[in-house]
Amino acid sequence: MAKRLYTYIVKKDVGLAPNPFWDVCSLAVCTPNHQGSRVRMGDWIAGFRSKGQGYPFLYAMEVDEILDLDDYFRDVRFKSKKPKLKGSWMERCGDNFYSRNADGVWKQHRNRFHIGEGIKRQDTKHARVFLARRFWYLGQKAA
Repeated sequence: MAKRLYTYIVKKDVGLAPNPFWDVCSLAVCTPNHQGSRVRMGDWIAGFRSKGQGYPFLYAMEVDEILDLDDYFRDVRFKSKKPKLKGSWMERCGDNFYSRNADGVWKQHRNRFHIGEGIKRQDTKHARVFLARRFWYLGQKAA
């Protein structure tokens, strides 16, 4: 099966989406999740900065694992991706903050960036996390 490339504009690069820390690049919230993209393992996702910055390349990731948001939250491998509000900048940017209650209702755990019922509905509409161990992230160096 052919690999596909998904591209989009990263409106705000704060370390949340993508979250390139702890040796795994994760995309748990924001586009392309909100769009319901049919990303498969082996596909690539690339993000570019906004138009005001001339659309420079920001990151690319080769998806090697796809998890449900709840599975991501409960997986001990991704404990470091849970936000620590009083931690370092990287720790505060964690994107692992959704789990399901026993009755199946989504719970939004404390975080810095995605707060409120409307955001929770948007983030959990297509509740998948794209993960990559092979990725490039330029961050502030994107020109």
